[in-house]
Amino acid sequence: MSKIPYENFSLFKPTREPNVFEVDLGKIILVEDLKVGGYTSFFKPDIAVVSEGETKEEAVNNLLSTYIDVLNAGNCFLKLKIKKILPK
Repeated sequence: MSKIPYENFSLFKPTREPNVFEVDLGKIILVEDLKVGGYTSFFKPDIAVVSEGETKEEAVNNLLSTYIDVLNAGNCFLKLKIKKILPK
């Protein structure tokens, strides 16, 4: 997966909120941690995938990468269940 520079976030659908970006999966929300620094990113509606990064770019890239990993893990789990049900 290629990295997405923050300037290219304009490719996502703009919203009225400065740290919210519209994508096909829903909205990506960025929350800045003022005490520790960095950003937390997650999808809305909640897809139960949350990630963090020191910059906005890193937070979004980590979120998208984590989402892909979750999909791949689910796909592997599904294949294992099918193999168990339908042996060769």
